Amino acid sequence: MNPFNTNNPWAHMENSSKGEFILSTGCSQRFVHSLYLGYDRLGRYVFLLKLPEGNKDINSVLIPTIKGCSSELFEYNSSTFFSLALGNKKDWRLFKLLCQEIVTELEEHTKQENEYLLKVLSDILTRCGRFFAKSKDSLTREKALGLFGELYFLYKIVAPLFGLKSAIASWKGPLGLPQDFSVEDTIIEVKTTESAHGRVIMISSIEQLCFLNFKGFLHVVTVNEGALNGSRYSLKSLVEELTVQCEIESIDITDLMTKLDLVGYSESSTFAKEEYTVIAEDFYEVRDKFPRILPNDLPQGVVNVKYSINLNSCEQFKQSPKWLNHD
Repeated sequence: MNPFNTNNPWAHMENSSKGEFILSTGCSQRFVHSLYLGYDRLGRYVFLLKLPEGNKDINSVLIPTIKGCSSELFEYNSSTFFSLALGNKKDWRLFKLLCQEIVTELEEHTKQENEYLLKVLSDILTRCGRFFAKSKDSLTREKALGLFGELYFLYKIVAPLFGLKSAIASWKGPLGLPQDFSVEDTIIEVKTTESAHGRVIMISSIEQLCFLNFKGFLHVVTVNEGALNGSRYSLKSLVEELTVQCEIESIDITDLMTKLDLVGYSESSTFAKEEYTVIAEDFYEVRDKFPRILPNDLPQGVVNVKYSINLNSCEQFKQSPKWLNHD
C-alpha cells in the first residue's frame, strides 16, 4: 500500500509508537528498501533516505536548511541515513506534498551514489524552501489570471486523458519548478492572455522556457472577460468543480488544496470570482529557433530577466504533444 494514498500517512505510526528510535514504512515501489516515512522517538514526522553502502564520501554535499524542518545524516544499524523532520505537525499536509515530490524525483534517477542523491535532495529543498513560510503570496489579478489558465488546463485537458489524480500530481508549478506541468515525457508551461491585450505573452524568468532534456511545450489560453457565448468560468468555479470531481472519484483532496494554498488562492479573493470565457487554446512546441532567451544568451552579471513574446511570430511552432492526439 502506498502511504501517500492515506490522508495523514504518519498518523497510524504516531498512534502505534511505543518510544522506538524510529518507526517507519516504505514509501517507494522502486526503492522499497531506501525511502521511508517515519515517526521518531522525539514525536516528529520524518522522511528517510537510506544511502547506498560502500559509498561513504558525502562530505562535499551541503544540504540546505528549510524553514520548518530539520535535516541530518546519522548512522543506524550500520547504515547511513538522511532524515528530514517536520517541526510542527500542523504542517503535515505541506510535508506530505514535499515528501511526495522528493520520492517522485528520486525515482526518476537511476544513478545511485550518495553524492548524487544528496545533490538531488539539495536541489529540491532549495526550490521548496518557501513551503513553510508563514506568509503566502497574495492573489493579485495577474496571478489569478495565470492560475485560471493552469486550472483550466488541468481540468479540461489533462484530467480527461489521464485521470484527475494524475492530473493534480502533474501540476508542478506550486512546488517551485519553473514550468507548470510535467505530463508523460513533456513539460508544459501554461500562459493565460486576454484577447483585449493582443497576442503577446510575458515570460517571467529565463528558466521558464528552458526545458533541458525534455520536450517542451507552451500552452496559451486566451480568455475574454466580456459577455460572450459559451461557458464561463471563474477561479472559484473551477476549484469547486475540481473539488466535486475529487469527491465523486474518492480522491484525497489534500494535495490539490495544499497546492492552491501555496500559490495564494483564496475563494474570498475578488479576483477568484471574476468570470472568463475561453475563446482559444493553442499549443506551441518550444524547440530550436523558438523566440526565447536561454541562460547561455545572457551576458555575465545579468539576472532576473523578463521579456514578452509576440505569438504572431510563433505560427511555425504550433504543435500539440503526442499524448494529446493518441487514441
